[in-house]
Amino acid sequence: MAQLFGQLRNVDLSTAYYFETAFASGWTGVNIVKGYPNFPAVALPVVAVRINSVNTDLLEIGSRQTDDRYNIIIDIFAKSDGQKLDLAQYVKNLILADWVYYEWSRGSGDTMNQSANGKIVYSGFTQDLPLNRFEDIDVNDRFRYVIAVDVRVAKNV
Repeated sequence: MAQLFGQLRNVDLSTAYYFETAFASGWTGVNIVKGYPNFPAVALPVVAVRINSVNTDLLEIGSRQTDDRYNIIIDIFAKSDGQKLDLAQYVKNLILADWVYYEWSRGSGDTMNQSANGKIVYSGFTQDLPLNRFEDIDVNDRFRYVIAVDVRVAKNV
């Protein structure tokens, strides 16, 4: 029997999957990871996707239904300053396009199943900046860019 995942994990998996497929068709040689990269096992350039926080509000007074807003952080670790800027622009364009919300489940063994059920919708950027640190910096952080975005789920009815 399939093990269904909750909406939080579905947003996480759907976002990583979106970046994996978008980069596979539009930009070669970029590693996409969930969470923080395991350097040096993962080679630059890297785009790392993680959920930072969830803001939960009640949908309406007296209701127990919630309107969850997810803050997603995308860390870009590039090989050069130019690549950092190009990857940041590419990522921002992907975010503005919204993406498919999948409901994920674990099948038998290590298989993962997905079923499209709406969109993950852009609500606004909360952070958009290159990290410019020059002293005592790790080689992997030298050309780093951080993007944080708020999104919500719009399920099919």
